[in-house]
Amino acid sequence: MEDKEAPNSVFTMRIKGMAMLTVCSVFSLRNLPSMAEYGWNIIFFLSAAAACFFIPSALVSAELASTYPQRGGVFIWVKEAFGPKLGFLAIFMEWFQNMPWYPAAVTFVATCIAYIFNPELASNRWYIFFTAIFLLWLSTFLNFRGMRLSVFLSNSGVVVGTIIPGFFLIVCALTYVWLGKPVQINLDGGKALIPDLSTARQWMLLAGMMVSLAGMEMSSVHVTSMKNPRSSFPKSIYLATAIILILSVLGALSISLVVPIGDLSKSAGVCQSFELMLNALGVGWLTPILACLLAYGALASVVTWMNGPSRGLLEVAKEGYLPQYWQYRNSYGMQTRIFIMQASLA
Repeated sequence: MEDKEAPNSVFTMRIKGMAMLTVCSVFSLRNLPSMAEYGWNIIFFLSAAAACFFIPSALVSAELASTYPQRGGVFIWVKEAFGPKLGFLAIFMEWFQNMPWYPAAVTFVATCIAYIFNPELASNRWYIFFTAIFLLWLSTFLNFRGMRLSVFLSNSGVVVGTIIPGFFLIVCALTYVWLGKPVQINLDGGKALIPDLSTARQWMLLAGMMVSLAGMEMSSVHVTSMKNPRSSFPKSIYLATAIILILSVLGALSISLVVPIGDLSKSAGVCQSFELMLNALGVGWLTPILACLLAYGALASVVTWMNGPSRGLLEVAKEGYLPQYWQYRNSYGMQTRIFIMQASLA
């Protein structure tokens, strides 16, 4: 199918569904260990990143998506302002810059799966390599089944694999502190809230924090799936923003309170954090269960991201800026040839 929308691919997305899709595309528990390195400074860095970048980008995304509610997202916005050539460049760069991210994301899924069966596998490079390749293609083929499945995975993935483990992480940290266990940072954090900004490194950290909150505009390519998008999409963006900021601040602080930062793995840090907390609380048997939830949530995030920018690229193809070959869609209305090229490059 090339130019008609498949009947079974048309459905209406609610405010909550779009908010969960946005959370799934922006926030990941995988980022918490690197955020936890800041200690109490995380409150300043996240607040500054939110005020200077995240909230403005959310407001801009909401305004542009409600002003131009036709499908296409970033492509349409830039096209209206600067012409079709720069519109194509913008959506192409949004699509292409995700290629290195996909392997990193499925690596995290692989480490979570390792903690379900054998945590030592998390440091086995051959296990990580082959599992990541399998997960990359699994995510691709799941997207073949249409937007309805993609949105279900993103919604359920956020709830089951992000919100529930995230709040459980916070509860575990509070219980850990309440029981009088040794903490890794000074509980009197008032003096440590403002970092020393006289060095270039601190400004680099702030820039890195902003990058970790990027992606708010990705969900805008699905705005035509909403009923009354001019009012519904901004509401979904505001809800997503609140969830992301709360989980980021409290989740990162929870890890920094309990786990020695130097001991954290960049790929398996969240699972390590849960393992240390749960063992200290005497319920270590819960670690595989939490790892399973984390794996599902991270995989749902990969599925969501694979669909978002590639959908924008499809709209560019339909406008005639890519050869007819890339306009192909299957019976579910999905851009399968773009998916295959995307997974191959990743």
